[in-house]
Amino acid sequence: MNKLIKLAAICTLLIFGCTKTYNMATTSMEPTIRKGQAMTIINNTEITRDDIVAFNAPEDDNIWIFRVVGIPGDTIRVIDGILQVNSEKDPYGFSTSDTNNSEDDAMEIFGASEQDDWTANNLGPIVVPADSEQYFLMGDNRSNSYDSRYFGFIKKEDIIGTVELKE
Repeated sequence: MNKLIKLAAICTLLIFGCTKTYNMATTSMEPTIRKGQAMTIINNTEITRDDIVAFNAPEDDNIWIFRVVGIPGDTIRVIDGILQVNSEKDPYGFSTSDTNNSEDDAMEIFGASEQDDWTANNLGPIVVPADSEQYFLMGDNRSNSYDSRYFGFIKKEDIIGTVELKE
């Protein structure tokens, strides 16, 4: 019954132009979303932690897909490759070990100094401004994801919608 209700809701949204279909272009969200997997992007202004969202990429004209790990007021840390949000460990257990990205980006974006010794596996604390509509996003494939650790917060206005995976 739930699948039928979901299907009816998605069909209604498609008819009225409130959704878009998209295929995942990278491996940055594996194992949750496989490269090439189809999904529906639902225009949604209600963004919560753990949502998977589509947004306008900060550095090109592409649409990127990542998980919301930090909402306004949250404190983000990565310690020994494990994400912590408000001092609680990532419930998904994804690790940032063996990342291929540069630590210098995170240090520059969040104003860290050389003494902070930030890396993709150890950074923070980073506080998502409480009075903003900005979010900290990460790919589930944390070791192969160019995400908020490197490009900073994403504004709500740049988020296209939430992602519904197609089975």
